[in-house]
Amino acid sequence: MTHDLLIDPLNTVFAVNCRVEDTTLHCGALFLEPLVQSQFIRLAYAGATLEVEIPSELVNSPTPYRAWDVTLPIRDE
Repeated sequence: MTHDLLIDPLNTVFAVNCRVEDTTLHCGALFLEPLVQSQFIRLAYAGATLEVEIPSELVNSPTPYRAWDVTLPIRDE
């Protein structure tokens, strides 16, 4: 399953050009605003909803985070 864009409800996390494989979300690009407060982020767009785990070092980071070719685990619900 692929998704062009996934966004969290607060518009602070953006995952672009994504592909779901089993329990993993592969992102072509990932952007997090500063001070994201939760390690578990619900991403959604156009009917698709996933909850992913971001690395603990990015939680409450004072600077924005941008990366390419990122892999995030999908949290079991």
